[in-house]
Amino acid sequence: MKKEKLILIITSIITICAIVAIGLQVVRNGFIKSKIKIEGDDKDVQYSKTVVSDAVMQYVITQEDVIKQNGKNKKIAVYYTGKDCPFALNMQNTIEGIKNQEEYSSKYAFHLETDIGSKFFVKQEDALAYMEFNNLCQQFCIVNPEKKQILKIENMDNTKAEEIPAILKQFKDW
Repeated sequence: MKKEKLILIITSIITICAIVAIGLQVVRNGFIKSKIKIEGDDKDVQYSKTVVSDAVMQYVITQEDVIKQNGKNKKIAVYYTGKDCPFALNMQNTIEGIKNQEEYSSKYAFHLETDIGSKFFVKQEDALAYMEFNNLCQQFCIVNPEKKQILKIENMDNTKAEEIPAILKQFKDW
């Protein structure tokens, strides 16, 4: 009888530890989504934050356009122009309209990601870092090199593409 109770207690402790560990991993990796209200808009914008590996961070901060904009010391707004993104042109036009404004350029470096077909990698590790980054960021994200995190805007669309200036204002001090 004592062995059965001991086994039950040990099993319970292991189960509780596993649940806590999974919960911490979910919180740490940003699977829990948050919402923000955009100024002048009554819609919520969902986002998630994810801690990234050193390889992913190195990939982002070593991009030529990020280096030119001193992106290592700023947050980096990343947007995609891939053919499979139906709102890419809208997003690109919105960002082109603000990226030279002091309000944004003092806080953000802007990085345009293109289709993977136009990328060339010397090492396999670089390609893997890019793929991991691509999966984390998707269509639009903000990278914070200081915190080693990516903040991904969920379910990006044409409406949210037009709200990028307001989104960037919300996270300028993140």
